[in-house]
Amino acid sequence: MEAKRRERAAARERIRLAGPAAGHDRVRSALDAWLALRRPCIVVGYVALPAEVDLGSIIGRHGHRWGLVRLLDPAGLDAAAWDAPRGRSRYGTAEPAPGAAPLDLGPGDVVLVPALAFDRSGFRLGHGGGHYDRYLASLPTGVVTVGITTDDSIVPQLPVEPHDRRVDFLCTESGIRTTPTDEPGPSALLDRIEHQDGGPARP
Repeated sequence: MEAKRRERAAARERIRLAGPAAGHDRVRSALDAWLALRRPCIVVGYVALPAEVDLGSIIGRHGHRWGLVRLLDPAGLDAAAWDAPRGRSRYGTAEPAPGAAPLDLGPGDVVLVPALAFDRSGFRLGHGGGHYDRYLASLPTGVVTVGITTDDSIVPQLPVEPHDRRVDFLCTESGIRTTPTDEPGPSALLDRIEHQDGGPARP
């Protein structure tokens, strides 16, 4: 899709100009504070690509059971325990080895979702493989999805295709915000950490 190719080029240029890790410490702090408020659950993370927010030191905190995504053939994802034996994906990133048992996610569990960019409604712009869209579509009802990004990487609107899936929350250096189903004004968009009750996903 030509529109998405243009958006990917623009997103990579924004990241290049800002610096590859600009604001990432504050994104991690915001995410860490939000996770501290949630009752123990499974939290599925990822190993960051160069343009993505590295989860770093928050892995394993607050009594949560952490998982890590794994590529499936031909273009899917699942997740296994973070501390499972590791292998390498076809892109060279670390992932659970093929023999590691997949995690069984349920209501209240959390999936952290990286991207080159998100829009205000929670649609994401990935690297073009479609892996996360398929994974998000397969998740059970009630699993909470959180896009991990920076304020500069949130755009008003992205081109959307039928297979695209939105996330429930966006986490940036400004805090946690919900993603409404309608295009919001700026004041409607923000839902800061102090307003989160730590419970399961919103309806």
